[in-house]
Amino acid sequence: MSSRKGRTKKILRNVSGTMVILLGIAGLFLPFLQGIALIAAGFLILDFKRKEEILLRIRGHRWTRRLAEWLSRARARVGRGPM
Repeated sequence: MSSRKGRTKKILRNVSGTMVILLGIAGLFLPFLQGIALIAAGFLILDFKRKEEILLRIRGHRWTRRLAEWLSRARARVGRGPM
């Protein structure tokens, strides 16, 4: 019985993740939807075997490290307040 529950949960996650990704693709062309953010959220919702491996590769990529460094410097500047 629990295997049926797990399978149903996986199907629902994948259907909802796919729907969010489709909304994100529409958001690339519509001004009131955040396309990239919805695509990323949909990808995180999806449930498939290689997702963790793909996420680790993205986190380890040079441009994501540079983006993280830039964001931390920007947060530090905002935290200082006006001079």
